Amino acid sequence: MVRLEVNRALAHLSACYVVARDFEKAQALYKEVIPYYLKTLGPAHGETMDLISRLTMAYLYNGQLSDATELSEQLLQLTKRIFGSEHPRTSRVMARMGIIYLERWQLKKAEALFTAALEIDKRTCGPEHPNTISIMGWLATTWKCQGRSKIAIALKTECVSLSARVNGIDHSWTKVQYSHLEAWTNPKYVFRYCTGMDDACTDIIVQEHSTPTCATISVMF
Repeated sequence: MVRLEVNRALAHLSACYVVARDFEKAQALYKEVIPYYLKTLGPAHGETMDLISRLTMAYLYNGQLSDATELSEQLLQLTKRIFGSEHPRTSRVMARMGIIYLERWQLKKAEALFTAALEIDKRTCGPEHPNTISIMGWLATTWKCQGRSKIAIALKTECVSLSARVNGIDHSWTKVQYSHLEAWTNPKYVFRYCTGMDDACTDIIVQEHSTPTCATISVMF
């Protein structure tokens, strides 16, 4: 029990390193504690799977997209085997994979994953669940990256409205989504592709109808 608590403390420290954007230290600690979790709690335990997911995102934040893709694909197969295809945990992993593919500019794969995850969450969590709203925002961003501005703006508008009602108008996710919508509807706009860590956003000035370049990313789940 004592060793488990020590490893939990190390896992928490890893998360702190991610927030501080010291991804090398975060990855080192995750790699240290995950084998212990796999051995003692097993791969199907929620804590184990969460740690693997966090390591995936640490790879992503650090620009190690191949590592992030490989590990997320393994996690998706594990999640489907344990929970099935129609489960919120499965949709969460799918959405995070979508973010990785979006960062890699593989927009068709990102769109497919976000669309599937959104449908799962609508059925299992409901259309106004925060996870559903989050995936809706990412799908809208993907459509905008594809140059499909009309449907992207329509979906982002719905996302902002739902987030304001469910999360609150002052919630960080609501504010980020509103900033997207405000920017997209201006003739010259700032395309904000945000990490969820407010000071880690990158602003890119682009002209209307041009293809935005995605910069840094992350997740609200």
